[in-house]
Amino acid sequence: MYALTPVLLVCLCTYAIGLYLPCLTNESKKDLDDSRTALTNLETYLGSTVNTIESDIQKTLNTLKSHLGTLKSNVGSKVKNLDGDLQVLMGDFKKKKWVKHNGHCYFYSTETSDWFTAERRCREIGGYIVKVDDTSENTWITDNKPNKSVYYWIGLTDLKEGDWRWTFDQSRAT
Repeated sequence: MYALTPVLLVCLCTYAIGLYLPCLTNESKKDLDDSRTALTNLETYLGSTVNTIESDIQKTLNTLKSHLGTLKSNVGSKVKNLDGDLQVLMGDFKKKKWVKHNGHCYFYSTETSDWFTAERRCREIGGYIVKVDDTSENTWITDNKPNKSVYYWIGLTDLKEGDWRWTFDQSRAT
């Protein structure tokens, strides 16, 4: 009975010395401590990397917000300028008596000129001398002449004698 007690005491002492890690050798304990240190270093590194990435993303986001703000401001100013230009254009249209019908704008000039000058003037103001597509358009054009006793040029010509074509698209008159 006395022989068992010392062995038991030795085991208890080893357990008490190892405290939380029974049966570890000094090498194993060093390896474990090194691993824990490496994990702590990894945690620190990952935390630092995440913080750096978060900071970089925040800087990028702030830069994008700034660029979007500038873009919004520039677009807003361009839209205001364009709106002003359109208002002026609308005023010009009204002054010059442009009339809208069926998706087209018509202008009855008060200038008297030959056909070639009328064609050139229409091009100069961004249009073309009228091409009449159908009877209904012809009736509308006639009914809306500001001066019923004046004749207006249309875009039909026979530059080649007898071959009547529209100057807008060179299609033959029907």
